[in-house]
Order: sequence, then C-alpha cells, then structure tokens
Amino acid sequence: MPFLSLLLSFTIGIALQISATCSYTLTQTAVPLEKLPKVLSATLSVSYVTFGLSVLLLGAVASLSVTAAFLTAGGLIVISGCVGFFLRNYALTN
Repeated sequence: MPFLSLLLSFTIGIALQISATCSYTLTQTAVPLEKLPKVLSATLSVSYVTFGLSVLLLGAVASLSVTAAFLTAGGLIVISGCVGFFLRNYALTN
C-alpha cells in the first residue's frame, strides 16, 4: 500500500516539524541571548551523537534480522510515546 505509506510519512514529517519548531522556540525564549549559541550547539551535538549511536545499534540489530529491527524500532517508539505521555501528565499536574 504505497499511497498509505506516503501519506503516513507525510503526516509524521509535519508532526516532527511542528515539534522541532516548538522546541526551538521554547529554547530561544528560555535561554539568555548570550548563552543561546552554546546551548543550541550543545543540543545539536547531543542529538547527532544520539542519532549516530542509534543508527549503529539498529544496524547491528538489522544484521541479525530485519524483522527484529522493525520490532525494536516500534518498541522504542512506543516506549518514547509512553514516557512523553507520563511526563506531560506530570508537568500538567505540577
């Protein structure tokens, strides 16, 4: 079902762009102007290192089994969603 895959990819892309825009806006408003370049640089550095390690580890899992790689990725997305949901509820109650 290529059309459904394309539609889901498009939808996820829009959601990720909105999330990134909100994150950058929050960072820019919360951090003093003189510290902003260092904070953004550190944030991107951590993001790139995390991405590199995740690609390396998922590549190792994929070398064992492609199905295991998809199940691992799906499981991590579910865990991430649950953590985000619980942290959101925690932030709203405090």
